[in-house]
Amino acid sequence: MQPSRTFLAIVVLVMLGLLAGSSVVGVSWYTGQVLEENSRGLVDEVNQGMAEFIPPDAEMNASVDSVERGIFGTTMKFSARMHSQKQGRAWDLSFLLHAEHGPFPATRIAEGNFAPVAALVTIELVDTPTVREWFR
Repeated sequence: MQPSRTFLAIVVLVMLGLLAGSSVVGVSWYTGQVLEENSRGLVDEVNQGMAEFIPPDAEMNASVDSVERGIFGTTMKFSARMHSQKQGRAWDLSFLLHAEHGPFPATRIAEGNFAPVAALVTIELVDTPTVREWFR
């Protein structure tokens, strides 16, 4: 007894669906990995580049404080700390980066935008003593 054409069509559709689903998950996971690696490299470049512009009596250091990476999203915390011995003052800025991995971030799909992207990134300034006035 041979399987019917309908059964074969269903099996092919299910297999294509599984292949497409696993491809989306794989691309999304890889996007998060690349995002984390590139972010650390960019922070190093910022530190090297800013050294040229900072006066000798001041210090500036940018860093990646934390990374929480999942399959479909990443949250990173960045900090920039500046200290001036001449002014006797320190500044501390922190940022939260939220990235939804592509190719189809949930926020874009919810908005009806189905074009593929590498990631959808939003950056938020964290309330620190340096910028507390801005949050009032």
